[in-house]
Amino acid sequence: MAFVLPTAVQSVLDFVVENQAFFWWLGIGTMVCSVVGILLVPWVVGGLSEDYFVAKAKVLDDGRSTRDRSIVLILARNVAGLVLLSMGIVMLFVPGQGLLTMFVGLLLLSFPGKQRLVLTLVRRPAILGALNWMRRYRGKVKFKQP
Repeated sequence: MAFVLPTAVQSVLDFVVENQAFFWWLGIGTMVCSVVGILLVPWVVGGLSEDYFVAKAKVLDDGRSTRDRSIVLILARNVAGLVLLSMGIVMLFVPGQGLLTMFVGLLLLSFPGKQRLVLTLVRRPAILGALNWMRRYRGKVKFKQP
Protein backbone atom coordinates (compact mmCIF):
# COMPACT_ATOMS: atom_id res chain seq x y z
CA MET A 1 0.00 0.00 0.00
CA ALA A 2 1.46 3.34 -1.04
CA PHE A 3 1.66 6.31 1.30
CA VAL A 4 -0.50 9.22 0.15
CA LEU A 5 0.14 12.77 1.37
CA PRO A 6 -2.80 14.93 2.42
CA THR A 7 -3.86 17.42 -0.25
CA ALA A 8 -2.72 20.48 1.73
CA VAL A 9 0.78 19.06 2.26
CA GLN A 10 1.06 18.07 -1.38
CA SER A 11 0.02 21.62 -2.41
CA VAL A 12 2.74 23.14 -0.23
CA LEU A 13 5.36 20.77 -1.60
CA ASP A 14 4.29 21.55 -5.17
CA PHE A 15 4.58 25.30 -4.42
CA VAL A 16 8.09 24.86 -3.00
CA VAL A 17 9.21 22.81 -5.99
CA GLU A 18 7.75 25.33 -8.46
CA ASN A 19 9.41 28.28 -6.70
CA GLN A 20 12.83 26.90 -5.84
CA ALA A 21 14.66 30.04 -6.95
CA PHE A 22 12.57 32.18 -4.59
CA PHE A 23 13.40 29.95 -1.63
CA TRP A 24 17.10 29.95 -2.50
CA TRP A 25 17.13 33.77 -2.54
CA LEU A 26 15.11 33.81 0.68
CA GLY A 27 17.71 31.58 2.32
CA ILE A 28 20.60 33.70 1.07
CA GLY A 29 18.84 36.87 2.26
CA THR A 30 18.29 35.33 5.67
CA MET A 31 21.97 34.45 6.01
CA VAL A 32 23.04 37.94 4.92
CA CYS A 33 20.63 39.56 7.40
CA SER A 34 21.90 37.37 10.21
CA VAL A 35 25.57 38.12 9.51
CA VAL A 36 24.99 41.86 9.05
CA GLY A 37 22.88 41.97 12.21
CA ILE A 38 25.46 40.10 14.24
CA LEU A 39 28.19 42.50 13.07
CA LEU A 40 26.29 45.80 12.93
CA VAL A 41 24.20 45.76 16.12
CA PRO A 42 27.10 45.41 18.58
CA TRP A 43 29.05 48.05 16.62
CA VAL A 44 26.18 50.57 16.91
CA VAL A 45 25.56 49.78 20.59
CA GLY A 46 29.29 50.03 21.34
CA GLY A 47 29.48 53.41 19.61
CA LEU A 48 26.90 55.03 21.89
CA SER A 49 28.11 56.98 24.91
CA GLU A 50 27.57 55.49 28.35
CA ASP A 51 25.12 58.29 29.26
CA TYR A 52 23.22 58.09 25.95
CA PHE A 53 19.88 57.23 27.55
CA VAL A 54 20.35 59.66 30.44
CA ALA A 55 21.08 62.45 27.94
CA LYS A 56 17.98 61.46 25.94
CA ALA A 57 15.88 61.68 29.10
CA LYS A 58 17.27 65.20 29.77
CA VAL A 59 16.48 66.29 26.21
CA LEU A 60 12.98 64.89 26.60
CA ASP A 61 12.49 66.74 29.89
CA ASP A 62 13.99 69.93 28.47
CA GLY A 63 11.86 69.80 25.35
CA ARG A 64 14.61 70.73 22.91
CA SER A 65 17.66 69.18 21.32
CA THR A 66 21.00 70.89 20.94
CA ARG A 67 22.13 68.87 17.92
CA ASP A 68 22.08 70.36 14.46
CA ARG A 69 22.30 67.75 11.72
CA SER A 70 22.58 67.90 7.99
CA ILE A 71 19.82 66.45 5.84
CA VAL A 72 22.25 63.85 4.44
CA LEU A 73 23.06 62.53 7.92
CA ILE A 74 19.38 62.41 8.87
CA LEU A 75 18.56 60.55 5.65
CA ALA A 76 21.45 58.09 6.11
CA ARG A 77 20.45 57.37 9.73
CA ASN A 78 16.83 56.80 8.76
CA VAL A 79 17.75 54.47 5.90
CA ALA A 80 20.06 52.49 8.20
CA GLY A 81 17.32 52.42 10.84
CA LEU A 82 14.76 51.10 8.34
CA VAL A 83 17.19 48.42 7.16
CA LEU A 84 17.90 47.29 10.74
CA LEU A 85 14.22 47.39 11.68
CA SER A 86 13.35 45.28 8.62
CA MET A 87 16.17 42.84 9.36
CA GLY A 88 14.97 42.58 12.96
CA ILE A 89 11.46 41.71 11.82
CA VAL A 90 12.86 39.00 9.54
CA MET A 91 15.03 37.70 12.38
CA LEU A 92 11.94 37.13 14.52
CA PHE A 93 11.20 34.19 12.23
CA VAL A 94 14.74 33.05 11.43
CA PRO A 95 17.83 32.65 13.63
CA GLY A 96 19.28 35.94 14.81
CA GLN A 97 18.88 38.61 17.46
CA GLY A 98 15.66 40.08 16.08
CA LEU A 99 14.45 42.13 19.06
CA LEU A 100 17.80 43.80 19.63
CA THR A 101 18.20 44.53 15.92
CA MET A 102 14.75 46.12 15.88
CA PHE A 103 15.65 48.17 18.97
CA VAL A 104 18.84 49.51 17.39
CA GLY A 105 16.86 50.29 14.23
CA LEU A 106 14.46 52.32 16.36
CA LEU A 107 17.41 54.18 17.89
CA LEU A 108 18.50 55.32 14.43
CA LEU A 109 15.06 56.30 13.11
CA SER A 110 13.53 59.76 13.51
CA PHE A 111 9.81 59.83 14.29
CA PRO A 112 7.53 61.62 16.75
CA GLY A 113 7.46 59.95 20.16
CA LYS A 114 10.68 58.01 19.56
CA GLN A 115 12.43 59.21 22.71
CA ARG A 116 9.56 58.18 24.98
CA LEU A 117 9.37 54.76 23.29
CA VAL A 118 13.14 54.18 23.53
CA LEU A 119 13.25 55.21 27.19
CA THR A 120 10.28 52.97 28.00
CA LEU A 121 11.99 50.01 26.32
CA VAL A 122 15.46 50.62 27.76
CA ARG A 123 14.07 50.80 31.30
CA ARG A 124 13.21 47.10 30.98
CA PRO A 125 15.93 45.09 32.72
CA ALA A 126 16.13 42.46 29.96
CA ILE A 127 16.78 45.00 27.21
CA LEU A 128 19.24 47.08 29.22
CA GLY A 129 21.00 43.87 30.29
CA ALA A 130 21.37 42.70 26.68
CA LEU A 131 22.68 46.10 25.58
CA ASN A 132 25.18 46.17 28.46
CA TRP A 133 26.29 42.62 27.59
CA MET A 134 27.14 43.83 24.07
CA ARG A 135 29.03 46.80 25.48
CA ARG A 136 30.95 44.57 27.89
CA TYR A 137 31.85 42.28 24.99
CA ARG A 138 33.28 45.29 23.10
CA GLY A 139 35.17 46.49 26.21
CA LYS A 140 32.91 49.50 26.86
CA VAL A 141 31.45 50.80 30.12
CA LYS A 142 27.85 49.84 30.92
CA PHE A 143 25.04 52.29 30.13
CA LYS A 144 23.88 54.54 32.94
CA GLN A 145 20.27 53.84 33.80
CA PRO A 146 17.81 56.55 32.76
